Amino acid sequence: MDRLVRFLRENPPVLAVVLFVIYSLFANVFVAMRQVCDESGFENKIGKVEIGCFDFWLNRYQTLFGVIVAVAAAWVAWRGAQRQVAASNRQRSVSLINILNDRLDAAEAIGKAVTAIDRLNNQMRGNLNGITEAAKNIRACGSDESRKEMIFKRDFEQIGKNYITLGNAFEKRIEIVRENIKPAILTLEEKKSVEQYLKLARNVERKGRIIRNTISEGLEPKGWAAFDSVAFKIEVRSNADIHGVKFRGHPAQHNIRYVQDQLSKALDLALRDAHR
Repeated sequence: MDRLVRFLRENPPVLAVVLFVIYSLFANVFVAMRQVCDESGFENKIGKVEIGCFDFWLNRYQTLFGVIVAVAAAWVAWRGAQRQVAASNRQRSVSLINILNDRLDAAEAIGKAVTAIDRLNNQMRGNLNGITEAAKNIRACGSDESRKEMIFKRDFEQIGKNYITLGNAFEKRIEIVRENIKPAILTLEEKKSVEQYLKLARNVERKGRIIRNTISEGLEPKGWAAFDSVAFKIEVRSNADIHGVKFRGHPAQHNIRYVQDQLSKALDLALRDAHR
């Protein structure tokens, strides 16, 4: 009904035609009713006083008119109740939109962080291989300090700094996941998979932090003898292949994508309901 009223308001020519048709209909009905009155010669059987046409039809169909009025009143009341329900639904949809937005933001933050953890882990693995190779080459130089200096500047220093930067970013992504688990309001299964993912990432980060600290020592060596000791530690710790963990394909990645899709659909529905 509201759509019809809105359509007629937006299209004056159509509204004019509709009003003309209604007017013609009522005019014809009125003429027919008047003709019936004239032809019947209806009069009051008690007072012998002629009764008007309106009184004639009212007396004849008063029960029907009463039903029509009652139905109209009921329809008006029903429409009022419908408007109240619609307003309540819109208000609830607006509240739901805020909740869904917060959940979707949290789920998207987890999704981005989970993807970044996988990418950063692979990059750190490549960097650590480069650092280990550079450390071996420096140790192999023996007493040739000028060659050690060249390899240190060319290979170890830059790759070592990159590894530390990647490790800090890795740690930050773990914290992002941890902070957004609760706001995302995950199911028990989804939450469990994300927590398992976090456990793997924390284990990698904890071991990686030890290597980062060792690399930091190597970046500021107190003589080449001290560097050789640091280089040996790096070689030993890199053999553990701490970045060999396979994050890609973990159930948490699938679950978070599913949560994002479901929340996006729910948000679209809430937005449509709010604009009805």
